[in-house]
Amino acid sequence: MVKRPDYIPANYPNIKVVGSLTELFNAEFGEANCILFPRPISGEFNQLAKLLKKHGTEKLYDEGFVPQFYRAERRLIIDDMKAIRRELQERGVNTGSALRVETSEGWIESQSPCAYHVDGCSKPEIGRILCSYNEPVTEWLRNEDAVNVPQERIRDLYKAKEGATIQRFRPGDIFRIKSMLGREMTSNGEGCFIHRAPEPTEETKHLVRMLLVAG
Repeated sequence: MVKRPDYIPANYPNIKVVGSLTELFNAEFGEANCILFPRPISGEFNQLAKLLKKHGTEKLYDEGFVPQFYRAERRLIIDDMKAIRRELQERGVNTGSALRVETSEGWIESQSPCAYHVDGCSKPEIGRILCSYNEPVTEWLRNEDAVNVPQERIRDLYKAKEGATIQRFRPGDIFRIKSMLGREMTSNGEGCFIHRAPEPTEETKHLVRMLLVAG
């Protein structure tokens, strides 16, 4: 039995917790909309994110470019991407995985990752796979705590109900989320996983966020 992290609401059925990457992919959503593999990590991920933001994510694969003291962090991310790509290919999904390194400066609120939304994906029975390697991490809402606020061409944007608790995963957690088919966000995403990149503040908008996305 996998211990449920204390940062997941108790008795909340929409999150299933597993103990390995293989279990993450083998588990069926059922009534849940998120499969979570809690995985604490430590290291200089913030510094690696800044380096890749400045020089490009392709430098992750240049072992000679990444300083020695970031090598373990580099290897973890590359190993994750390879393992997730392999799991997806075994299930007929060939989109691979990508590493996003970004700040929130310049985001348009109604179209940006900091608006609560549901994702599109290549195969709904698989969904989408995400992992934040550093702060700020992905934030999410229990579905009953969200209100749909559709806008032009984007049906599935949401806001938190007054008094709702904003939930957060932790750096290193890998999570597979129930998502819609496609990426236009024009179909009904009811029941999917509602989440966002953290809303930027003056103190956090310059922070570099490093996020693995697959599916």
